[in-house]
Amino acid sequence: MFCPTGFVPFSILRDQIPEASFNAAFEIGLEFEAVDPKYALSVTASDWLEVSFFAFCGDETHICSPDGRLLRFDLRQTRTDDFTIHDLLQNDETNRLFADDLDGHMVARRLFDLPIEDFVSQGLKISDSYWRASLELGLQYEHIQVPLFYTRDTYTLSMFMFDLVDRLKYSETIALKSVAKVIRPFEGWSLCIPKKVVEDNWDDYWRKHAARRKYKEKTGDRGRPRKQESAVSDIKLAFPRGIGESSHKQIAETVRRLTGNNYSISTISRALSQNSNQK
Repeated sequence: MFCPTGFVPFSILRDQIPEASFNAAFEIGLEFEAVDPKYALSVTASDWLEVSFFAFCGDETHICSPDGRLLRFDLRQTRTDDFTIHDLLQNDETNRLFADDLDGHMVARRLFDLPIEDFVSQGLKISDSYWRASLELGLQYEHIQVPLFYTRDTYTLSMFMFDLVDRLKYSETIALKSVAKVIRPFEGWSLCIPKKVVEDNWDDYWRKHAARRKYKEKTGDRGRPRKQESAVSDIKLAFPRGIGESSHKQIAETVRRLTGNNYSISTISRALSQNSNQK
């Protein structure tokens, strides 16, 4: 968005990622089970590409104030990879806010106008896998995962989404309140990186990225264990006889109604996987 001389803002750099790297990110998903829709409902190639982009910037990330002050910034604190656009759409208030292009997510909202249940029932009629179906729908070029501490249209720090999610009492914000307290005074500052780092490493980094074709999922990398364990406990409380044929959305809504705790669809999914006897 803006930065001092000798730096490059994330908003400009993001648009310079080679197309080949998007293709490499998309191919990761081809290793998922074709008939399992949960991956296409929780992440896109664009989400993974942003993770790789942030990995490149890493320890060289800085934030710049509108008046030109510069600070080094720990980018890892902004990552919240398990909160998705579908979680937002569970709530009537956020559905109303989407009419005003909620923090730049309107495109993804329109592309995913179908309810989750319709995507599940229709996806394999569009293509031979849910992952490819989401590409046909244009969803792979958008983001499903929702950042809570920055905006993607400008790559500036923003508390808007965190405050909204916190006001709606989603449990995802509980473990992030200390992070929010630190970031809040810097709202509106722009993410940037030294130009020399880009000149020396950018092309080589993305060449290596595009060359990767194997993806090994590391168990335990996603989400925060305490939250997942809490979800397992709440599901047991809400469904003492098992969940039966309830959808993940129905489970999340029932848990919220009975316990007062909000969990994202992806957290519910992981909790069910952890506690297989709930299925």
